[in-house]
Amino acid sequence: RVAKLAETAWVDVDAFEQDAASTPEDALVAAIELYRGALLPDDPYSDALATRREGLRQRFVDAGLRLATLHHESGEAEACIGVLRRGIAQDAALEPAHRLLIRVLAEAGRTSNALQQFDECATALRTTLDVAPSRETIELRVAVERGDFGTRPPPIELAPSIEAPPDRFEPLYGRDEEVAGSAGS
Repeated sequence: RVAKLAETAWVDVDAFEQDAASTPEDALVAAIELYRGALLPDDPYSDALATRREGLRQRFVDAGLRLATLHHESGEAEACIGVLRRGIAQDAALEPAHRLLIRVLAEAGRTSNALQQFDECATALRTTLDVAPSRETIELRVAVERGDFGTRPPPIELAPSIEAPPDRFEPLYGRDEEVAGSAGS
C-alpha cells in the first residue's frame, strides 16, 4: 500500500531538486541549505535508495560548485570557502572543488592553508581513486608556492550617484565684491 501526499504538501527533496536545477544565486543558496546528507540515512543499506541517494548527492555537489563559483566571482571568499568545504565533505575526491578552494585561499593570502588543501586533495585522490592530482592542480600548487596570487581586492562598492546641482544657488552673504566681480566676467 502506497501513501499519497496532498498536492499542497511540501517535500524537501522536491524543493531541493528544483532549487539545485535553477541558476539564480538565491535558489542555489536555498538548495545548499536544504541538503542535509544522504536520503533516509536510517536505512543506509537499502539498494532501492542507492541510485536516488547518489543522484541527490551529485546534484548537491554540482549546485555547490556553481554557487561557489558565483561567490568567487563576486569576491565573497568566506562564503565560497564554506560552500566548497561542504562539497568536499560529500565527495573528498572532487578535484575541481579542491582546485577552486586552493585558489580562493591563495587569493585571500592564506598560502599555508592553500598548500595544505593541495595535500588534502592529493591524499583524497590517491586513497579514493588511486590517481595523482591533474596537471592543472599541480600547476596551481606551483603558482601558490611562487606567490603568484596576491591578495584579491575586495569587491568594488559603487558610490552613490552624484546629485545634479540645484537649479538656483543660495546667495553668497558678505561677498558682494566677489559676486559683483564675477558678474562682470
